[in-house]
Amino acid sequence: MDYLNNNIIDKEKYEFYKNDVLDLKLYPDNDNGFLTRRENAIIDLSSFTSQGFKDFLKYFVEVNIFNKDIKYITRLKALFLPLNIFIQFLYEYNPDIDSLLTQKEEKIKDNYIVWLKKRNIRFTTSNKRDGIVYNSNVNILHRMYLSEIRYYEKNLEFWERDIWDMNELNLSKDRINQTDPVNTLLFSDIKNLVNKRYFKMYCKHLVGGTNYSLSTIKTKYLSVKEFVIFCNDINIEELNINHISNYYIYLEGKKLDNKVFNSTVSRVSDFLQHLLAKKVIKRNLIDGNWQAKYSPRHYKLSSVNNYVINQIFDVLDKIDEKLRLMFLINYCTGYRASDICEIEINCLCKNSYRRKDGTIIQKYYIQIYDEKLNKYKENPIPLVLYELINDRIKYVVSLPYKEKYLFNSENMKNQPYRADTFREKLQTAFIELGVKNEDGTPYIYKPHDFRHTYATDMVELNIPFEVIRRMMHHVSPEMTLYYAEIRARKEIETQKTFINNLGEKIIFANDIELGDAAEIEWLRKNINAQMLPNGFCGLPVKMGNCDAGNFCLDCSKFRTDETFLDVHKQQLLVTEKILQKAKEEHWEAQILTNEKLKMRLEKIIASLEG
Repeated sequence: MDYLNNNIIDKEKYEFYKNDVLDLKLYPDNDNGFLTRRENAIIDLSSFTSQGFKDFLKYFVEVNIFNKDIKYITRLKALFLPLNIFIQFLYEYNPDIDSLLTQKEEKIKDNYIVWLKKRNIRFTTSNKRDGIVYNSNVNILHRMYLSEIRYYEKNLEFWERDIWDMNELNLSKDRINQTDPVNTLLFSDIKNLVNKRYFKMYCKHLVGGTNYSLSTIKTKYLSVKEFVIFCNDINIEELNINHISNYYIYLEGKKLDNKVFNSTVSRVSDFLQHLLAKKVIKRNLIDGNWQAKYSPRHYKLSSVNNYVINQIFDVLDKIDEKLRLMFLINYCTGYRASDICEIEINCLCKNSYRRKDGTIIQKYYIQIYDEKLNKYKENPIPLVLYELINDRIKYVVSLPYKEKYLFNSENMKNQPYRADTFREKLQTAFIELGVKNEDGTPYIYKPHDFRHTYATDMVELNIPFEVIRRMMHHVSPEMTLYYAEIRARKEIETQKTFINNLGEKIIFANDIELGDAAEIEWLRKNINAQMLPNGFCGLPVKMGNCDAGNFCLDCSKFRTDETFLDVHKQQLLVTEKILQKAKEEHWEAQILTNEKLKMRLEKIIASLEG
């Protein structure tokens, strides 16, 4: 009865929870008749012998099943039904159980899965392509573990708890990604209590002493937590260089690429540096004792080609309407997945202007609010997309509650759709609908690839640099320059594969480095080549007109590739006819010239076909 006495103030709720058999249809503050349509809405706790455990289960019911911020269908399918199944298992497993926390979670989970199998109760889901993914019937166990930790820690000071509920902190909105929220930081799986205390101290510093976003803090948290668990058998202040060496060996065994390896070690070094500043340790054994692995800058263009895009539009009508609209916004604006999910229902705007001839032109825009910049970001959209979004707004406004987001969460009111759910559902849909890459492999949808596509398309159309920067909403011009670098690198690589007038491959030096203004100058001087009917002239335009007339196949600056193969074949046919006529007429000069031309054309064609 401690839970009732200490937590339930409402008199009617107090009377409800005095019973060990809870009929949820009789809950006094039952919103919209929750569960009243079900014949059986009973949760029977009477078989448990521990009053403390029954109190915890009542707490779980109150804060989860009767949480009005969670949608009805989620409370029913992900909480009420799985909870009843798990309670039946616990009756048989150990009716005298007084706490889940006294048992190993994995041991209970293994026994529970065996129990579910025997009763032919489904425990996996097919939502993901790889590995075993458990459904709500199994996931309820972990949810209850976390809830019990919260139950016993609710009177502790926040930073002393083993579960930090980040929603309790009054953090500024620009530090929170609503579409992929960091709801908790978990410390209960760290067994070394001394190291856990140091780790919590560092995390408290990250949350309260810096302006890092929660997603950045979570990244640092995961790397350092792995190190802390690695050091489970020794207190951190007792570490020596051998322990650090063993940690490096452990990371090597994970086969991380050099960039990830460097980032992981750097985060751990920051943790140790903080402990050094707090006089917990006498020296940072990583700082100065390791050399970062070589990690060259990669120029990777991940834009989506027309082969894939055409397939997507062929099957788009078979996609769920909400996901279809989210994809179209991604395609037409280059917005990130998180931006799309956070679009609010007041997202549309339009304006008009009058041309000199009196014609009125209407322009349509979509806007999203940027918390960091404290302003709206706008992108132009076509009329048809404007109308589709407007239809979606009408649907959201018609919901029985006031919803903030255009693409609302399936589980929670006034929460945005999760970015990872958006990505995974479209990935699954495109695979099932048979969208393929050019090599025949299944296409894996990545929203950010369409952001790259949006930018590179503008670069290819020679849209002014500043316009591209504004359309991409880049704060720094250097971010936009990345796309110019990618295009430059592609053009350099194309030049490397050219065939010259002797049928030989032209290989440019591999030591051309991009990364500053010099690269743009190099491109301007070297790639601005002159087009020919059968290839390119390697002579830069700034060098002036060619003085070799039209004898390009005799010129060392001639370049060509497979796109001109048919032109060369046609020229070879014409050359052979001219040669035959010259031989018939005994035109010695023409015979000499055209035999040389024929030989070079044959070499070029052979090289291009090879």
